Amino acid sequence: MEKQNVKVTELEKDLVNALKAEQEKCIKLLKISENDTPQEIVKKIRVYVDNLLSENHTEENLREYAITLGSMWGEMIVNKYGWKWKYLDFGEDIKGIYIVSQNNFYCTPPLFVLTNILLGDNYGLDGNNDNTVLLTFNMLDDIEGKKPSKNYQVIT
Repeated sequence: MEKQNVKVTELEKDLVNALKAEQEKCIKLLKISENDTPQEIVKKIRVYVDNLLSENHTEENLREYAITLGSMWGEMIVNKYGWKWKYLDFGEDIKGIYIVSQNNFYCTPPLFVLTNILLGDNYGLDGNNDNTVLLTFNMLDDIEGKKPSKNYQVIT
């Protein structure tokens, strides 16, 4: 496996608490019940994002939604796939909150992903902004069996 210089740290307690508070907001926002599966919750996130994209919102407002929805999306990856919240620093100003796979093969930055989608910067092959929260979530199903050339391969 190719050597990669990534600094990995646990999230500080106040950051963990802030993410949990955003997840609580998201439970109310999406009317999530305790019987909802991670898959069902991610579907609700996808529908909510589609609705937000069809409406007019300020950038600041969309960034707030991205934090709330992204924290829940990340937590659903944790719940379904056993990934972990971590702070990753790849150097050269590429650092932030990520969800990391069990074997440290893969990671995804949930707050960045949702911000990118909501601000219209998640371009697909057709050049249009794509809401990929459900697609990405489903793609993680068997991903641990596919060992990349280096750890912490970023999925967005």
